[in-house]
Amino acid sequence: MTATATVQAKIDPVLKSRAEKSKKNVLNDELARSLDEAREDIENDRDIFRFNSNEDVFNYLDGLKK
Repeated sequence: MTATATVQAKIDPVLKSRAEKSKKNVLNDELARSLDEAREDIENDRDIFRFNSNEDVFNYLDGLKK
């Protein structure tokens, strides 16, 4: 079983702001990389799954679990 706990800490506001900006940059970089890979897959006719709805996506993913 996983235990959880709440932790509170006081941190310098400038340091907090810098850390938040850094996190956003990392997420933006990851998103840009993923989009570039997807564009490459489309341009090179690699196997691409196309779905008509969110429900179709989840049904597909559920089928992978079996």
